[in-house]
Amino acid sequence: MPWQAFLLSLFGPFALKGGESLMDMLKIDEPKVAPLALSSSIFSVMAVGIVGRGVPQDGFSGIKECAYAFQHASVSLSTQLLGVVVIVAGTGIFALLVTLLIEKTIGLRVSMEVEAAGLDSAMSQELLINTGEISPTAVN
Repeated sequence: MPWQAFLLSLFGPFALKGGESLMDMLKIDEPKVAPLALSSSIFSVMAVGIVGRGVPQDGFSGIKECAYAFQHASVSLSTQLLGVVVIVAGTGIFALLVTLLIEKTIGLRVSMEVEAAGLDSAMSQELLINTGEISPTAVN
């Protein structure tokens, strides 16, 4: 199976580039994490369903018959797809709830003045004020 892993690894960069293009097309401003997590990872999980199809897995050793018998199940593309859908949906719902909670409590955006001045300089000044290296009146 090493040759299969090698061949599949050749497609990883193309999956990543496809994810970046999809993010651009959907006008989602996330150039790093989302394409990596959504494209390459999903490709890898689905590739296991293709390459590992029919490989016995799961179960408990010592049990001979029943649904929990050792290696009673096998890898399939449909199981891998179901896993991807469940994980992406669950993560998306949780991320949406956390985002809404943050937006309602402390907010997600900075003021227009801070955004125009640049977030790096604003955060640096805030850090210096919090550590006592400069006084708040020195900033204004």
